[in-house]
Amino acid sequence: MEWVDLAILGATALGTSAFAATVGLGGGVVLLAVMLLWYEPLVAIPLHGVIQLVSNGSRTVIQRRHVDWRALGRYALPLLPFGFLGLRAAQFLAADLLRPLIGLFVIVATWAPRALLLGARPESLPRGPRFLLLGTLVGFLGPAIGATGPLQAPFFQRAGYTRHELVGTFAACQTLGHLAKGAVFAVSGFAFASYWLP
Repeated sequence: MEWVDLAILGATALGTSAFAATVGLGGGVVLLAVMLLWYEPLVAIPLHGVIQLVSNGSRTVIQRRHVDWRALGRYALPLLPFGFLGLRAAQFLAADLLRPLIGLFVIVATWAPRALLLGARPESLPRGPRFLLLGTLVGFLGPAIGATGPLQAPFFQRAGYTRHELVGTFAACQTLGHLAKGAVFAVSGFAFASYWLP
């Protein structure tokens, strides 16, 4: 990769992080769409996760006193087992098929996120089962799709959180999801170190 390409990606990462910090979500989706212009999906997705760790991790640290750690624990349980299943499913798809699927997911997640839930109403569930289901979906879809932030938004509706609790818990879920996704790719042999420098 040329330095100019790296500069474009760096500026995009900074800009989308600032956007997500202002709006609350959406930056990761835009960043992934740009990264797919340079990388194959199963390269862009793990690298995207590392970049997003900085953005979401910093918000988690700042709002750590407001994170719902109990809900986060439920969310964490299925991340790794379903992450390996999701990566296995993604590996069966050709890059030429996976890229438009990610694009379709981004469009639907942006304009009609509830359509991704196929009629399910997660806000009607108690917090425990709600976050367990969310962790299952993010675990499976994270390695295959990459940016799951818009999918998570409906799960936080009517959760009874204050503004700070919402921001902190959402960021913590995103951070943990990216960590799990990175672990799944690393265990499966993805060479993160080879992408450290252009």
